[in-house]
Amino acid sequence: MKNTRGFTLLELLVSIGIAAVVLTGLASAVASQSRSAIYTLGSADMSQDARSAVDLFKRDVRMAGYSMGAVPTATLAPIVVNANAAGELYHITLRGNYLNVNSTGSAAAATSVVTLDATAVPACGTLTFTAGKRLSFESQILGVAEVGTITAWTPGTCQITLAAPLVQSYGAGSPVHQIDDLVYILTNTGLLRRNGDPVADGLTLSNALQVSYVLSDGSTTSDPAASLDILRAATIRMIATGTNNSGLTPQADTSTQVRIRNLAIATAPLETP
Repeated sequence: MKNTRGFTLLELLVSIGIAAVVLTGLASAVASQSRSAIYTLGSADMSQDARSAVDLFKRDVRMAGYSMGAVPTATLAPIVVNANAAGELYHITLRGNYLNVNSTGSAAAATSVVTLDATAVPACGTLTFTAGKRLSFESQILGVAEVGTITAWTPGTCQITLAAPLVQSYGAGSPVHQIDDLVYILTNTGLLRRNGDPVADGLTLSNALQVSYVLSDGSTTSDPAASLDILRAATIRMIATGTNNSGLTPQADTSTQVRIRNLAIATAPLETP
């Protein structure tokens, strides 16, 4: 005869208690693993974003001063650390021929029209000079350049009109370079913008973007305005912080060093990856 005896109430309560302990432990482990996964993925995403932003900023800092070797820094500085406006934590302007718009031309003194050489390479018809941007017109005889603001570009006649007359005359073959401004602004909301376009977010600390400039004697400064002639390199550090999730906060900390190679400097420290 089969034994049809079931569980006693005590046995049932013990079983339920054991199951509850096991399930509680399992739920805690799952929750912990979930938090850890969110933290790991968040940190990885933030690291990638911060690294991409640092690489972009590094490239632009490296190219500061490109095609501006003949322009006196007192006339137009290639690196300007601006005073912060309301809502800004960091504000810097980088200048250079970032779009690589170059040619040669000629102009008479006291005129505001630059005529590009018909035999210049690339041909003027393939170039685009932009109104509102600056133009560097270099005198190869004097080894210096005047800087003017472009008001019009006429490809058909290969002529650039400047806002003000030139002081001196320039013979055919004088180098012509367009100068672009790249403005980086870190807002107090943690958003880093490049000429108005967002390139990174989550930079919520007051020291989230740190830039230090290395001089020829090995000393550093946060503003190279008075030391552009002995500027050698820059160290860049970016810190991004994500949203706290049950005590875990994703964070990315990226740093690099870059040689600033377009300021007519003969030697500089090696770059680090």
